[in-house]
Amino acid sequence: MTVGYMLKSQAVSGAYHSAAKRGIPFLLVERGGCGRWSRDKVEAYKKDARAALTALGVLPPSGRASRTLPKEVHIPVYLESELGGRWRREVSAGDMLRKGQLLGAIKNFLGSVLTRILRKV
Repeated sequence: MTVGYMLKSQAVSGAYHSAAKRGIPFLLVERGGCGRWSRDKVEAYKKDARAALTALGVLPPSGRASRTLPKEVHIPVYLESELGGRWRREVSAGDMLRKGQLLGAIKNFLGSVLTRILRKV
């Protein structure tokens, strides 16, 4: 896989949970954010899809298999806010974070900070 991180889903509903319960292989790969993508991201998706199909025996080995495994995230944290507004991040995917670090803020549409979100764990 060409992604740097992976985590085991905690979902109890939805398509991939339903597939897993039935023994059907399912892989959700997410890249980018905010609806943005690039040619490089598309090519990486295609490479991962071929790798998954090869691992399942659907496609023959290409001889170009990657031996790099993603780092597993064991304790994912999902944040939600009751406030409406615009999220402005202060960190990026792949950043190493420390406890108490500012992750971002929710601002109103005039730019005033409504709340700041800090890393707790």
